[in-house]
Amino acid sequence: MDFYESIAPGYDELYAHEQERKLNLVNEKLGSKLNGFLLDVGCGTGISTNAWKCAPFKVGVDACIEMLKIAKEKFPDGFFVCAKAEHLPFKNDVFDSVICLTAFHNFNDVQKSLMEMKRVSKEKCTFVISVLKKSRRFNELVNSIRKLFSFCKEIVDDKHDLILIRKF
Repeated sequence: MDFYESIAPGYDELYAHEQERKLNLVNEKLGSKLNGFLLDVGCGTGISTNAWKCAPFKVGVDACIEMLKIAKEKFPDGFFVCAKAEHLPFKNDVFDSVICLTAFHNFNDVQKSLMEMKRVSKEKCTFVISVLKKSRRFNELVNSIRKLFSFCKEIVDDKHDLILIRKF
């Protein structure tokens, strides 16, 4: 059994407060600037997908079906897709905003994941990607993100993450 499948029933109890704190940090920097079509890569139980009321259409993607079942139960009107970040099942140039909060270190192929996020996003897409500071691959992950995207802001979350934001 996959780690996230095993913790899915208690995920919100374990991590909801942390996710909401990060979302508040991002919201302070962006205001309500995430608009248009929003993609949440590594959405888990849908906390970060549902946080952006300003986006008229939101899609959460996660590889763990158990997490998505919980997301759908909590947000029955939400649109959730079971897929890996390395193989996003969307056409090119669809999304206006892409978020990926504290999931990036779980992806098998970092480069492929980033290229997929870039492929499905519009040219002037707003990106919010956070990287777990405790990850043994932290420097590699941050360098990969910085090579592919230019970021306007970085938020150093003292407790857990480095949050990179590019907004249009």
